[in-house]
Amino acid sequence: MFRAKHLLGFLEPVADLQARRTLALSVLDGAIWALMFGLAENYLVPFVLFFGATVFQVSLLQGLAQLTTGASQLAGSVLVQRGASRRRLAMGAVTVQAVMWVVTFVATLVTGSAWVGIGLYCFGLFFANLGGPGWVSWMTELVPADLRGHYWSYRNRLIGFVQLAAILAAGWFLDLAKGQHWESVAYGVLFSVATVIRLGSIVVLRIQHEPELPRTEDSRQMTFFAFLRDLPRTNFGRFVLYYMALNFALVMIYPLMQVHLLKNLGVTYEQYSWVTMVFTVATSVFLPYWGPLADRFGNRRILLVSAAFLPLIALGWVFITDWRLLIVVQLLGGFLAGGVMLSANNFVFDAIAPEHLPKTWAYYTVVTMLASFAGSVVGGAVAEYLGNEKISWWGMGPLPLVFLLTSLLRLLFLFLGRTFVEVRPVSHPQGWRSWLP
Repeated sequence: MFRAKHLLGFLEPVADLQARRTLALSVLDGAIWALMFGLAENYLVPFVLFFGATVFQVSLLQGLAQLTTGASQLAGSVLVQRGASRRRLAMGAVTVQAVMWVVTFVATLVTGSAWVGIGLYCFGLFFANLGGPGWVSWMTELVPADLRGHYWSYRNRLIGFVQLAAILAAGWFLDLAKGQHWESVAYGVLFSVATVIRLGSIVVLRIQHEPELPRTEDSRQMTFFAFLRDLPRTNFGRFVLYYMALNFALVMIYPLMQVHLLKNLGVTYEQYSWVTMVFTVATSVFLPYWGPLADRFGNRRILLVSAAFLPLIALGWVFITDWRLLIVVQLLGGFLAGGVMLSANNFVFDAIAPEHLPKTWAYYTVVTMLASFAGSVVGGAVAEYLGNEKISWWGMGPLPLVFLLTSLLRLLFLFLGRTFVEVRPVSHPQGWRSWLP
């Protein structure tokens, strides 16, 4: 019999044995997802570049992924409110996501079109995220409020280590394949393995305990229009507006960074895997640092402190061209992004009642993903325009100029953090030593 205490000893205070077991199994599910991500999703941009994608297409891929995720979560919240089992919905979403990796590879290989790869990936992503709102509300019900920071930081740290292994293995494999001139075969192998691994989540989800979702008439009647209308009027709404602005500035350069590495700096697949992996893994590995601080001092404070240094990360991409130094930049960026991600998500969990969470989480995801979509498209369009017009400044090409622009925007949007307040009682740090773990 699977015993949660052997995996997560700090969950012993959770009195319900089924809840403890499910939370431990959810950690295993996260590790399976991390393997899939490291083998396939992390290399989607190199995959479409291999089939001739342009800078704008890569940015559009990132933007459409954000938009698709938002639309999917909105649809998923409707299904949950209409009585769909959150566990069964998650199992169905996982199944489609797994199968679509093979479909995306085969169709792109046959047609030779990056557009086909982009379209099919987004199609799979839509179905993959249908279970998102239900899964978030499901897990939030099971994790005690005073353990949220600890639990999610632990889970994401394990995910980070698994991603590290998968990303490095896939990068080594692709470099080996490139030397033998069979890159396309290597992508087929990676995407197929990702399919098989992701299907393992179905078994893990099937044996988890799903509590009954509390439902009220008020939660059923809350509409997306009402959510949008109240954004500037409520504390939670002003938090969402801040996070939308931050996402816009953050996502502007994410796809361009990958193009910059592969096209401008000419790194190998292994070097690419190190630079991209460090950010992803650092985000997860450093979450145990941020989790207890967020539990003690509040999510708002951690969010604003970690976001305050993000403009410097973008500047690093402006001036640094050595991939080894970019690893250091990515390490710092992942450390800060961990604080942003953990505190933002936990702020939502603290601010929203359980019966409202599926819909509110979906609405929150939609608007933040719309901001991310806009950021990706604007970043790609500006880079494409600067490239076509051959515009440079102080020797900086189109992509470094976009990196500089997003640094300025990140700095500007920091002032929006003054518009909302913490939603639960927290301690107040006394001096710099209070920030240490």
